[in-house]
Amino acid sequence: GDWHTISPEQEGKPSPVQYATPVSRKMLPPNDAGRPMGHIKLLQRRKADLLITWSPPHDMRGVPVSQFDEFMTRVIEDPRIWKNCRGPPGSSVKAVDKPRERLNRNMYDACKYIILPEAAR
Repeated sequence: GDWHTISPEQEGKPSPVQYATPVSRKMLPPNDAGRPMGHIKLLQRRKADLLITWSPPHDMRGVPVSQFDEFMTRVIEDPRIWKNCRGPPGSSVKAVDKPRERLNRNMYDACKYIILPEAAR
């Protein structure tokens, strides 16, 4: 069938990485301009659960370096004190405050303070 536990890229390799659940990967037809549109991946967890994800073509997966640099600058220079952020890994400290220009702000913090508020607009 169309359901696999090893990705096509891993087939035939010694000790291939295996998916935790069966996956079916389907190539999407090209768009009207003839450009590839990537794959649809179906993941079946239980008989009643089906997760559908889109895997874009390689030329649509990246972020231009200038946009990434701009975003990271916003994360570091955000003037607010980010409250109740996760503590350092392996630490008994569960939450810390992270003021502006702290290099220990991470993507969980950025998601809470920058990404989600902007996405909700």
